[in-house]
Amino acid sequence: MRTCLAVLLSTLMAHAAIAGTEYTEVDFKEFRLSPEDYKSKKITYTARFVNVSTTFLPYMDKSGFTTKKYLWLVVGDFRIPAMLKKSDEATELVVTLKKEQLVTVSGTVKTFKSKPKQTMYPQYYVMVDSIEPSADPAPFDKPPPRK
Repeated sequence: MRTCLAVLLSTLMAHAAIAGTEYTEVDFKEFRLSPEDYKSKKITYTARFVNVSTTFLPYMDKSGFTTKKYLWLVVGDFRIPAMLKKSDEATELVVTLKKEQLVTVSGTVKTFKSKPKQTMYPQYYVMVDSIEPSADPAPFDKPPPRK
């Protein structure tokens, strides 16, 4: 299992190194505030992994995303879904990610084909080409306990 994971990580890092020249590195906070500025562009950003969502919203299903074909990764914020095509390698990688672990996502910013009924739901998503976890989970800065 560890050998398989090591091979997978090295393959993903090599892919990111080769593809790194074609992706524009962006600050996640800036990207989150104005994703429309990056529409149809290849970007890479670093943010904290939150979780994998197990259900898609109805307009996402209408856009062709189903839980049988894709994983919805919540990285940084749910307002910018990171959509990863399902595969054995992708599933193995996602299972190893820890909550609040820093990950680097590389992919193309796209809009959903179907529009959400409520404006609070995301209109843009990142079609993930590669995701690279940090070596160790970064500690989460929690506020001090109340007295």
